[in-house]
Amino acid sequence: PAETTSSYDTNGTQITKLQAEQNRISVPLKQVPASMQNAIVSIEDRRFWEHNGVDPRAIARAVKENNESGQVSQGGSTITQQYVKNALLGDDETLSRKLEEAALSMEIERTYSKERILELYLNTVYFGNGASGIEAAANTYFGVSSNELNLTQAAMLAGIVQSPSLHDPYKHAKNAKQRRDTVLRAMLDEGYISPTTAKQAEVSSRPGSWARKTLSAAEKLGKSALARRR
Repeated sequence: PAETTSSYDTNGTQITKLQAEQNRISVPLKQVPASMQNAIVSIEDRRFWEHNGVDPRAIARAVKENNESGQVSQGGSTITQQYVKNALLGDDETLSRKLEEAALSMEIERTYSKERILELYLNTVYFGNGASGIEAAANTYFGVSSNELNLTQAAMLAGIVQSPSLHDPYKHAKNAKQRRDTVLRAMLDEGYISPTTAKQAEVSSRPGSWARKTLSAAEKLGKSALARRR
């Protein structure tokens, strides 16, 4: 997929940024904080480090939870399957395409390390508001590079992935915060963070300040988009 490219002067200062078809800048996995990696694994594919690209347990769990809730609230796709769908195959939901998706996912797992697959996923997954990939998302929502994300920010970004429109912090700050807290609880359940750390992250921004911060970020995003159109 196309990426955003930047031009720099001889001192290393950015002069211009050329927006490609997608707002996406690839970064190596080592630049992504462990908290971000653990957040996305906890909420999107808790058995990522164990399965071979397709996770029958996740599929069975999703079917059970969806039947109990009466709606499609859980997906059974692994991170590898999501990467194949996002970067290679597209959104077609036919049986033949799902079978192709599963076959390609298992082939990718045989070819690449788990770390490389997670890196590819984080650099292509869509976070809403035109941001594809973790670097663009960190900049769009918080005005920082991905390596500067803290736990609270990482949990919020991981929460957006399931439904970028529903969990859009600019338009639905309350939904985004609730989803962020769901991610933190998932990280706690998986042993990535302690109860104290989870609680501190949950209360690190009160609803009022959360709304003010997201509004400020939205205004900056709007100004940036306006400048690009000019």
